[in-house]
Amino acid sequence: MDAIRKYTATERLLRNFLAADGWERDSIRIAELDLAAVERPGWVQFFLFVVRARRDVPLVDVDDLEPPVETIHGVLRDDGRGRLEIRLVEDADARERELADWSEKPLRQQRRSTAEEETRWFERMFLTLVVLFVGSLVIALFLALASGGGGNVEEPVDRRSAMDDAHAPISFSKPGTSRSLSIARFAS
Repeated sequence: MDAIRKYTATERLLRNFLAADGWERDSIRIAELDLAAVERPGWVQFFLFVVRARRDVPLVDVDDLEPPVETIHGVLRDDGRGRLEIRLVEDADARERELADWSEKPLRQQRRSTAEEETRWFERMFLTLVVLFVGSLVIALFLALASGGGGNVEEPVDRRSAMDDAHAPISFSKPGTSRSLSIARFAS
């Protein structure tokens, strides 16, 4: 559920405030409305918002252009009893400063960007893979040392006896009979 749907009452109050402050009600688009801090005992809430809207100016002539859409940044304080205070500022940095100045001892919600969260996730996954790789190397080394250190070492082959066997005849015999067949084998 996105932030706008979570705070529908706050959104409605913000729209009413902006319309009363001279902004065109139909052009108000709330791009961001996030709970930023809560003041103890918990019913006073601070929201940061970004709104795009047009000034509500009367058109004198039909050929007059509509006013441009402006981006409005601000901080909203809702005490939970219907008293709403809103401060409009120029940009996001001023909005953060205004929140810090306005609220004395709120419990600030730590806001992380999605990129930060993804980076932390990838760092954890990389660290996990490194630990698994090093662990498998340690286990392989331990198993090699436990099996005698050298692994399977073959005994040297006497090539002369192998060559002699290559020229020896092969004989086949049928069980239960005295007949046999001998075939000479040639080494290539």
